[in-house]
Amino acid sequence: ENKEKRRDYKKNYVKNNREKVLIGEREYFYRNKKAFKRYRRENAERINEYSKMWRKSNIEKTRIYNRQRNQKIKDLPNTLTEEEWGNTLKEFEYSCAYCGNQFELEKDHFIPVSKEGGNTVYNILPACKKCNQSKWNYDFFEWYPTYEFYDKGRETNILNYLGYIK
Repeated sequence: ENKEKRRDYKKNYVKNNREKVLIGEREYFYRNKKAFKRYRRENAERINEYSKMWRKSNIEKTRIYNRQRNQKIKDLPNTLTEEEWGNTLKEFEYSCAYCGNQFELEKDHFIPVSKEGGNTVYNILPACKKCNQSKWNYDFFEWYPTYEFYDKGRETNILNYLGYIK
């Protein structure tokens, strides 16, 4: 009966309680992580197709997002040199800091760009594509202990390297 009224109420609630809603969504995701992974695996082709269509039909939103992200990156510290990146790779034995995988390594922001993490030697770690995408913009201390490849030794090595443990 009150479909529009309920929709407007929900829209306003989400708008006014953004942080609370995000926390709830994150908790829901962690509780149902296996189901989400199974669904994504079983529907990967359909999801990728939908994503491509969405980006094509929302070109302006995509451009704005990319522009904002690139501007944020420009405003953050960017002091990582190729030599420092090489030393970081060597420190982690040319493998993913999170799972140990040795192919398709990317620069992962320990503190995500969305949370003001810059390109500095103490914020960039080698990560395989799977780990980097899985971490997304989650806080390391929330994400890694629940990750399927969690390893206490790797966690200690990461924290030692970044100076969190002396």
